[in-house]
Amino acid sequence: MIKRVAITSRLDKIEAIKLIENIINYLQSKNIKVILDKELFNKVKCDVNFQLLEEVRADLIVTIGGDGTVLMTAGRLKRECPIFSINMGTLGFLTEVEPHESINALERVLNGDFEIERCERLSPIINGEKLPDALNEVLVTSKQPAKLLHFLIEIDGETLVTEKADGLLVATPTGSTAYALSAGGAIIDPRVKAFIITPICPLGFTLKPLVVPLESIVTIKLLKPSTEALLVIDGQFRYSLPARAVIKITKSNVPVLFIRIKPVDIYRRIRKRLLYRGEDIE
Repeated sequence: MIKRVAITSRLDKIEAIKLIENIINYLQSKNIKVILDKELFNKVKCDVNFQLLEEVRADLIVTIGGDGTVLMTAGRLKRECPIFSINMGTLGFLTEVEPHESINALERVLNGDFEIERCERLSPIINGEKLPDALNEVLVTSKQPAKLLHFLIEIDGETLVTEKADGLLVATPTGSTAYALSAGGAIIDPRVKAFIITPICPLGFTLKPLVVPLESIVTIKLLKPSTEALLVIDGQFRYSLPARAVIKITKSNVPVLFIRIKPVDIYRRIRKRLLYRGEDIE
């Protein structure tokens, strides 16, 4: 039973703030406690508590925004909590409903009329330091545009290849429809327990996108000490990499759980939101 709901949102749209207020009024009418992400403090005119999302303990998190809002929310979560996402972005591949559907959809959720979609994440470690998990991808790239990185890739301790490229992506099935797809990778059905390694503009064309088991340990070693590099998680979190950094990427122990009131159908989502961009093609 859902008794506590946390809400987080993009802050740059008046429509988003108005929708939050409508949702708060609806949930409070159902005697549900509402907690707002502290970043919404002074934005919403309602009698509710505010708390950092990282500290929130709730039965459900409602996000209002696009895929960026979903990714930011997932990156800040420290424990499993189902996410119900309302699209107020551009593509909204990860979101579930449009704003005009939100109250009716929430009623279905409160009545238990939904499915849970479990999405695996990646756990990156730099020189032994744990970083936030990635729902979409981990990107290793140069700080300087058009400056090649020289790196070595190992899979489960075995050397795969040394390569020079603009960067390297390690993506989940969820992330295979995002940056990795634009970089030439394949879409992975989430039922396939794997992730994909995709080079970005490799110099020698020796490394093509490679699908590896989800339980693999992918190690990336930077070989050129003079190159300044970055590690970017889901396009949201950025970390400077020291010279000769060693990055290990494994499956996270904490997946992201999405509330779906529509049947979980990855091919329908690809068809409507990637191939035809919202057209009603059946």
